[in-house]
Amino acid sequence: MNEAPLDAHAAPTSAPSPSAPSDRPPASSQHSLVAGQAPLTPPARLELFLTLGLVTMLSLVFAYVAMVEVGVSIESRGVLLSQGAVGRLTAAKAGTVGAIYAKSDETVASGEPLLKIDHPRAGIEDTIALLEQRREQLNRKLERVRQGGESAAATEIEDQLEMSLLEVENRLQSMRTSVSTLVSAPRSGRLIDFGLREGQTVRQGQPLGSVVDDQPEFRAVAYIDASLAGKVEVGTPATIGIEPGRWDAPSVMTGKAVRIARLPVPAETIDPTMAGREPQIEVEIEIDPASVPASPPKPLTPGMPVPIKLHADERSIVGWVLQRFER
Repeated sequence: MNEAPLDAHAAPTSAPSPSAPSDRPPASSQHSLVAGQAPLTPPARLELFLTLGLVTMLSLVFAYVAMVEVGVSIESRGVLLSQGAVGRLTAAKAGTVGAIYAKSDETVASGEPLLKIDHPRAGIEDTIALLEQRREQLNRKLERVRQGGESAAATEIEDQLEMSLLEVENRLQSMRTSVSTLVSAPRSGRLIDFGLREGQTVRQGQPLGSVVDDQPEFRAVAYIDASLAGKVEVGTPATIGIEPGRWDAPSVMTGKAVRIARLPVPAETIDPTMAGREPQIEVEIEIDPASVPASPPKPLTPGMPVPIKLHADERSIVGWVLQRFER
């Protein structure tokens, strides 16, 4: 077999040198290059992680601060009222408490006897006063007749005066004979403000107590200085205390303002304990039934004084800033 002749001018082939440089980067470094950038060194990676962590932390802090509410709390005095039906007890006539059949804070049924009032017959007070004056006059005349000496005429006059005096005494005793009035519960519920005692004198129309629902829904009325009324609006949150000086559960209830009076309360009609240095504005508060404690530190009764905080102009910082820009 004939072999092809070798080209004498061809360069001899040889294996590449292990130390010869290559135009392509090593496979391990290809993943570290991004668009021709140099690979990140360990210090650069740490700086990147710290920057990302700082940005994340600042974002969380800003989100929290943005939700924090700012505002001012207006402390005021108020009174607790009942939204349920209330049966009020009053004395129909003047008299004296003869017997008591129930106690305050007890549950009573409609029509149940609560107390008995003994009083004189109606319309005889003036007559009794006149008879007492007549008795005094007869006693003085009888005394003068007796001092004048004994005679037939004097004896006859004395007998007449004694008969007249006896008649006056009998009429007085008859008129002072007491009759009784029985006061009964006007409705079923809990008896409150019933602090009477036997023998106590009551006047006509005097309040004797009230009968309220066993589980009434409450509302409150706060009295604030007129200069602060502009800071309160319908919907302003409120905290109602049950015990003075305590603002923690179960001594508080929550609610919101539902009515703000336009004019101050007349000074002569406001309770002195609710009055302040300035004219007082009445703010009606609706109490959230869910916030009424099942076992309050003391019984909740309509008319009891309560401390109240109105959280006026309370909104998030973002809302507060936006409102300022709107203005």
